[in-house]
Amino acid sequence: MIGVIKRLWRRISNVGVKKGMYLNDIETVFLNRFIACQTVLLIFYALTKAVLFGWLTAINVIAYVSLSTVTLFLNHYKHYTIARVYQVILMNVYVFISVLQYGGKVGNEYHFLIVSLFGLFFFWKRKIVLFGSIVLSIILFFISIDYTASHSAWISLSDSEISDTRNAVDMMSFFVLWIMIYNIIAIWIDFQTSILRKNEMIEEKSDALNSGINYAKHIQHSLFPRIELVEDYFSNSFHYFRPKEKLSGDFPFFYKDEDEDTVWVAAADCTGHGIPGALISVLGINVLHRALTEKSIKSPEKVLDWASDEIEQSFNRFSNHNIQDGMDISIAKIKKDKDDFIVDWAGANNPLWIVPKDIDYLDCSSDAYSCVDHAGIKLIELRGNRRPVGRFVRSKHFTKQRIRLKKGDRMFMFSDGYTDQFGGDKNKKFSKKRFRYLLTSMQNESLSNFGDELYEFIASWSKGVEQVDDILVIGIEL
Repeated sequence: MIGVIKRLWRRISNVGVKKGMYLNDIETVFLNRFIACQTVLLIFYALTKAVLFGWLTAINVIAYVSLSTVTLFLNHYKHYTIARVYQVILMNVYVFISVLQYGGKVGNEYHFLIVSLFGLFFFWKRKIVLFGSIVLSIILFFISIDYTASHSAWISLSDSEISDTRNAVDMMSFFVLWIMIYNIIAIWIDFQTSILRKNEMIEEKSDALNSGINYAKHIQHSLFPRIELVEDYFSNSFHYFRPKEKLSGDFPFFYKDEDEDTVWVAAADCTGHGIPGALISVLGINVLHRALTEKSIKSPEKVLDWASDEIEQSFNRFSNHNIQDGMDISIAKIKKDKDDFIVDWAGANNPLWIVPKDIDYLDCSSDAYSCVDHAGIKLIELRGNRRPVGRFVRSKHFTKQRIRLKKGDRMFMFSDGYTDQFGGDKNKKFSKKRFRYLLTSMQNESLSNFGDELYEFIASWSKGVEQVDDILVIGIEL
């Protein structure tokens, strides 16, 4: 029997409540529970009145209980606001008729206060409706007081009957308030329990997700070149790598050719950051390695041509989706030639910056590159093709640029994360112009110090502004 009552209670409580949406429907659950409790209480109250004073005195109670079931139907059909407004109006009308019924001699006009508390609970998010419900209770209160002062009660009772009725009304008021408080506390406990349960589930899923992301980070970083390997060829070098999230769409690339005097260096920026960017970066690293090992491609522009076709085919080989993700990249093939270095370079949207130790041997009037002078230090910029590696609307081949450099010359490759970072007094992008000046101003220092200084400078620039993208800067001294 108890089990049947519990199931019935649960079913009534959840009338109109969507599965899994309990926390969003607390007012609905409260209203359903209140109607269920008041129905039992008022039926007992109506029977008591009928026995003591006749069925005529119980008609308004029975009518109120019957009309209250309409609220459950409105909740069932998802008319939540109408159900609450209807119930508050119905309660006001019931109290008003009760006051007129007994001529204000039993004190039930103060039940308007209880009704106004209902309005406060149901409409605290809707200020206008809340104001209207309180105003309605106040108006009916004063109308009932004024009416009972000039009119006789609808039902004539003796002093003893008035006393008994007043006691019954007081007991009724006590139980109504008790039901309200009990349901509010019960629902609050359920609410807190549900929150704790959901928080535990979120923490478990978050821990599992973080564990997976951390392991994915470990896998991604294992594909990056080891610092020791790079330092074997370029003792004075650095790479500043700062992902926006744990996983990155930017990646450094280093490959030693079979020819001991030839190495490949690249800085790539894949579409997006975080998990999507990391997925593309794994594909990008794999494609670059295959281009140099399986395909034995010897020129950087042909590496980018083949990588572009391969990435496009990889995305669309087994799918009809037109995926246009890819990567921007700056890639250089560096070959030692006696005391000089021959650099074959190609770029997809990203440039190559060179700070020569001695500018005299380079022709700054060449159309192949541009020169910028800052505080007596010149910076040469080689510009790449204005297209990414991957699917592109205006498909065309990449081009190669060759430049002969000397020992002590410095090369810089980077993604757009550093230059696009917002900050400063006017919250603007750092920009390539400022980045050029920053790098040239640091040329009297060892490259090994660049990583820390770049970090400190961008941290000061951003001033707490959220990092907008992955950051990768690579610098090597020939």
